[in-house]
Amino acid sequence: MRLIQADPNKARLDRLITRWLKRHLQRLGAKIDLTQVHSLIEDKAMLAENLQHWAEREREEGQKAGVEGTLRKLITLKFGEIPESASKRLEQATDEQLDAWVEQILSANSLDDLFTTR
Repeated sequence: MRLIQADPNKARLDRLITRWLKRHLQRLGAKIDLTQVHSLIEDKAMLAENLQHWAEREREEGQKAGVEGTLRKLITLKFGEIPESASKRLEQATDEQLDAWVEQILSANSLDDLFTTR
């Protein structure tokens, strides 16, 4: 903090970069609270924690989308076009449900059979 007060150019640059980063993350759809971040230098620990949580959430959502996409492809190959009701069920499924359905796709004889919990 003393560094910012000692050099007004660094303080100005810190404010500009902080403002740009917050806007950029908002445009990307980051669902993290950056309202308390006023300075990257002063708030670097809080910002790092928020960015880590955001990255983890994005990674988890990406993995879920990958499993769901793979399952959709397998269902289409095995049973044909996916009805809207089944599509909604896939969208709302938990990670555990998706994993179970991936395991059951080979032995299922129908969509109803696939979605039946065993």
